[in-house]
Amino acid sequence: MHSDNHTIYGIDLGTTYSAIAFINDDGKPEIIPNSDDERITPSVVFFEEPQEEGKVGHVVVGKIAQECAKYEPNRVISFIKKEMGTGWTKELDGITLNPEKVSSYILKRLAMDAKDMAGHDVKDVIITCPAYFGDAERKATIAAGQIAGLNVLQLLDEPVAAAMHYGLHKVEGEHTAIVYDLGGATFDVTVVAIEKGIVRVVCTNGNHRLGGKDWDERIVEYLATKFAEAHGIDNDALLGDTDTLFDLHFLAEIVKQTLTLRVSAKATVSFGGNRERIEITRETFDEMTKDLLDHTAELTQEMIDFAATRGITKIDDFLLVGGSTRMPQVMAMVKEKFGSLITNEPLAFEVDEAVAKGAALFGYLINAPFEDIEHTPGLAGDIIPLPTARHSYGIRLSTDSLTVAGNMIRKGEQLPAEREADYPMQEGRGGKMSFLVFTNDLTDKVVLVEDIKEVGEVVVRLPDMHSAESKVHMKLTLSEEGILSVNVSYLTITRCMRVEFCEEAGLGYDAINNARRDIANLEIN
Repeated sequence: MHSDNHTIYGIDLGTTYSAIAFINDDGKPEIIPNSDDERITPSVVFFEEPQEEGKVGHVVVGKIAQECAKYEPNRVISFIKKEMGTGWTKELDGITLNPEKVSSYILKRLAMDAKDMAGHDVKDVIITCPAYFGDAERKATIAAGQIAGLNVLQLLDEPVAAAMHYGLHKVEGEHTAIVYDLGGATFDVTVVAIEKGIVRVVCTNGNHRLGGKDWDERIVEYLATKFAEAHGIDNDALLGDTDTLFDLHFLAEIVKQTLTLRVSAKATVSFGGNRERIEITRETFDEMTKDLLDHTAELTQEMIDFAATRGITKIDDFLLVGGSTRMPQVMAMVKEKFGSLITNEPLAFEVDEAVAKGAALFGYLINAPFEDIEHTPGLAGDIIPLPTARHSYGIRLSTDSLTVAGNMIRKGEQLPAEREADYPMQEGRGGKMSFLVFTNDLTDKVVLVEDIKEVGEVVVRLPDMHSAESKVHMKLTLSEEGILSVNVSYLTITRCMRVEFCEEAGLGYDAINNARRDIANLEIN
């Protein structure tokens, strides 16, 4: 490989696996294998017991950390991406760990492995994140990169990176694609539109608790049931044994991978001095996981229907991303349920590497001189990700007894976005009116109060004298950066105020710098 100090690397910081890529001398995205000679790294972190109290011990990231989960599960952290921006913490050896710190260890491992291959420090990076990530999650992701000593030039939505990997940045005219991303622990489906060099996320949907692990669980249950039946034991006793359960999950993953290539697979289960060779066919596997796959299809259809309300009535491509899309049942479902809706054949290519490679390509395009882009094989045009609202927002009177609320800015809208509303004052002297600013993940114009989450409160002190015609004018604005602000003015009265809201800000400057110093002295493998 070849890269230099001006290389911008693309990083897919995934829920179950992560990867790093760059653009090689031939102008092609290339994955950098880790020190275990694997192209993707498990997003799993193991903390050895420290030699000194109050300090983090030796940190292990990747395959070995995964294996340590069997023997010391309390010292292993996985699926940390799900906790980004949530305020999650874990106390270990007198140290408080948060998602930013844990994710920084994964990023540091990727950067160290890339440095070994490149021969120089890895600094400038593009890190990908789900399109549904809000302000808090994105700030946490950037903080993780900063703690790892990286210069995070930009966060890039994963479906945009995937679309670039599939070459949609070279398509002329208007183009739309569905990016169906089924990973190890999450499922996301997104409509991406490209027009005149601008890439925008039209809408996104998914289940952030559904992924390949759920397919694994069905195999675990099947193996346990068959073993219990063969030996006349209680199924719960088998699943209640920690070591056996770990072994079953390991076998399940092997069985699932085998069924991707073959129509049947066998696994040997051992428990209580007994052994049993159990066979499972692809047909059986497909039947017992059909409800999981059908759920992804339902979410995909919901998103297609919503995209139609935004003027997207034609889908050109259906792109598969994520390791779990290797299961033959996925492509079969896509062709059966959505084949008639899309212009071209569904595509599945380098599904584990697509996001990292797309991020590397994006980094190259924003860094290279235009003349280089124009003459580099495989690269053409400018890509401008167009920001969209990742959540819906609205305002309601705190005294409002209605059971519904109205979304003023809706999820998926192009940013910046702005909406206005008037509220009549009650005639009289002074007093105040209190407004609740809320958010939710629904795209409906009207939603149930039980589905909204309060962001903050705006208290408006009314003038001493006002008439029945006086009104409070509220203007809700969401900037390109996702900063929400409310401008308040009194109609017929010259007075105004501005209130700015931001979802949880995450780590501050000092906390990031302290964590960066800590990780600089850590031994990470």
